[in-house]
Amino acid sequence: MISRRRFLFWRSHCYGSLHFGKGYRAAAVHKDFNANRIWMIRSFGITLVAVCARLLVPALFLTYYVLNGLSVPDGKVMMIENVLNVNIWAGLVVELVLVEWLIVSKRANAH
Repeated sequence: MISRRRFLFWRSHCYGSLHFGKGYRAAAVHKDFNANRIWMIRSFGITLVAVCARLLVPALFLTYYVLNGLSVPDGKVMMIENVLNVNIWAGLVVELVLVEWLIVSKRANAH
């Protein structure tokens, strides 16, 4: 049986190879440098997910506080745990939306 750590490493490696491979093939094989640029922008955006997630922490704490009626019903430890569980997903969604918006807006300006 394969260990969970090895499986996650394999999965992330395969995703990274496919992600990189699409941009590389677009430039090297098809000479489509615009498609390569778009994939590189997406790759850079995914790299910044951790930074974006950490920047969202204060807003997520405030949102948690407001949604619970300006109180902390389960204590500070539970609040921190809940916010950190949502943190990375919120960062991922925000980052993907920003990157795709950037790509679409550049396409619209080019035409």
